[in-house]
Amino acid sequence: MRRLFIILACVAALGALVGTTLSAFSDTTSNSSNSFEAATAFGGDLRMASGSFTGDGSDNRSIDAGFQPDLVIVKASTNQIGWARTSSMTGDSSKPLAGATVLGTNRIQSFAANGFTVGTDAAVNGNGTTYSWQAFKADSSVLKLGSYTGNGAAARGVTGVGFTPEYAAVLPASAQRANQRYAGMTRGFQFDNDTGTTTRITSLDADGFSVGNSAEANTNGTVYHYIAFNEAAGSVKKGSYAGTGASKAVTGVGFSPLYAMVRANDTATARRGHQRSAATAGTGSQFFTNLANITTGIPSLDADGFSVGTDASVNANGATYHYLAFRNAGGGCPTPGSQTVTASADSWVDQSSPATNKGNDSALLVTSKSGNANTRALVQHSLPSVPAGCTVTAAKLRLYDSSPTAGRTIEAVPNSAAWTENGVTWANQPSTTGAAANATSTGAVGFMEWTVTSQVQSMYSGSNHGFRVRDATEDAAAGPMQSFRGREAGSTPPELVVTFG
Repeated sequence: MRRLFIILACVAALGALVGTTLSAFSDTTSNSSNSFEAATAFGGDLRMASGSFTGDGSDNRSIDAGFQPDLVIVKASTNQIGWARTSSMTGDSSKPLAGATVLGTNRIQSFAANGFTVGTDAAVNGNGTTYSWQAFKADSSVLKLGSYTGNGAAARGVTGVGFTPEYAAVLPASAQRANQRYAGMTRGFQFDNDTGTTTRITSLDADGFSVGNSAEANTNGTVYHYIAFNEAAGSVKKGSYAGTGASKAVTGVGFSPLYAMVRANDTATARRGHQRSAATAGTGSQFFTNLANITTGIPSLDADGFSVGTDASVNANGATYHYLAFRNAGGGCPTPGSQTVTASADSWVDQSSPATNKGNDSALLVTSKSGNANTRALVQHSLPSVPAGCTVTAAKLRLYDSSPTAGRTIEAVPNSAAWTENGVTWANQPSTTGAAANATSTGAVGFMEWTVTSQVQSMYSGSNHGFRVRDATEDAAAGPMQSFRGREAGSTPPELVVTFG
């Protein structure tokens, strides 16, 4: 009887299902009538990375993202416009995200197997300027890049995206402004100061989006490149919040973002789009326009969202704001690049004064001299944390040689035991362990560098006691000396540059 009851219950359940219209179920990542997320929301693992670099003015400069991207955004910390490149753009071309300008050259020049290249323009590679970048890999259920040719119609659908976007951006190849629309907005907005119009991106549809007859979205014969993002659990979150004018936390994202974009849905007061990258230093965040970083925009990316300050671009009282938050879920290192740390301790030791400590000196002397007169330097750095998903791919020790002797081989070898800056002497200096890294002095004032990748990798997996720096051939009759700047000198202290990938 129990088995018969189970069979009858199953038949009844099947009958109820047959009587249900299949169109009641949505295959998009979210159903507007409830909070349920369909299976496709869990299938998209967005691959993205964020990083920063210091411009050097060199052409065709390679920036390592860890994969070949389909979308890259670069923005200077100074008053330069942000630029974007998509995989639908050909040749040396990318689009400014502010201003009515055609696709430009010498900015984001190309995509490569492990990242992208930049030119010499100050917007992407000015000497000494810091730049933040975001790189994204296309995904059939999360991110679609493409292009279309305008026809000038009052209403035109752009299809083939493969999902209902939570966000779309249109980047005209012509001298028209880039524009964007978030789900829930009442109109399309520029990235720069704007109150929006109803003739740009007019709606976000089941398989793409629609545009009106604005020259920024649909001039006859003009090519437009587009970006479409779908919401995906753990990768992309679309949301909104009400501005209060007071600093606040925006929560409910469900993850700690690597990157966030915010735009006001304000049709009365012109406001700018805003962004924050995990690679942006301190509490700084950025406009897409030619303005420098500010600290009152998005000062932090938090465990379950992000915080906003008092700037009107992100938090004017009474305004509604829409955001996209992104997290890398596609594997690999989400924050490739280098971190530089300065010495936490340094000193030098003198064989001719074996009990004397030199920890307060501003110079670190390395001497090869006969008659028990050799000197050595000791430096230690606190190792930067390895970002989740990343490994140490390279490391360099850098010491500024202010009084060089050319042609000397100087070695850096890890110390095997702890020492203190104000306690170490020649007599009690620790022994060394492992292989030495060698560098040859050029005789020019400036940084000497030692490649210490394997040594630093061992420090991460074992003990970190810093390096002993000595002349590879001590007891020389002529007494050649290198004078390196210590951290007490106040400028150009010893550096350790660790690269993650």
